[in-house]
Amino acid sequence: HIVVYHPDRLMRQPWDLEELLKISEEHGIILHGKSGNRDLSDPDDRHYLRGEVAHACRSSDDTSRRLKDAMVDRARDGKPQTGSRRYGYTKNGMEIIEEEAVTIRWIFESFLNGMSLKAITADLNERGVPTAQGKRWHATNVRKLLDSRHVAGIRVFRGEEIGRGIWPGI
Repeated sequence: HIVVYHPDRLMRQPWDLEELLKISEEHGIILHGKSGNRDLSDPDDRHYLRGEVAHACRSSDDTSRRLKDAMVDRARDGKPQTGSRRYGYTKNGMEIIEEEAVTIRWIFESFLNGMSLKAITADLNERGVPTAQGKRWHATNVRKLLDSRHVAGIRVFRGEEIGRGIWPGI
């Protein structure tokens, strides 16, 4: 027995269903869910389940296409990539947080003056400066910040610089 809210929550791809049907031949699996039960040994239930999974697959594909199109539109318009908050910027990536910008400038100046990533990291942690997520700094965070084109106001899409962003650079 498998208990699920709805079969399309269990699987989104037809090959996943076919794998489950193969396993079911040996074990006589019954799906239990809000929409009812599906006996995987019953040809009618397998037929309906294949239709539900095909519909879920199409829905998933449509959502993926819309998200990819929106990402392309954002990049073309010079808008920042969404995701977790970048150090130095508000969540939307458009406004500078001046206190953090001061720290970013210090990190760049220190690095250009020969200070190591390890020393910069230690200094930030000794002073109690948190990352954008409120955690301690690691050399990888500092390296990513130094390598970030976002702080320079440059929009990157799929690994390529595509021009100026519409946000201010630090």
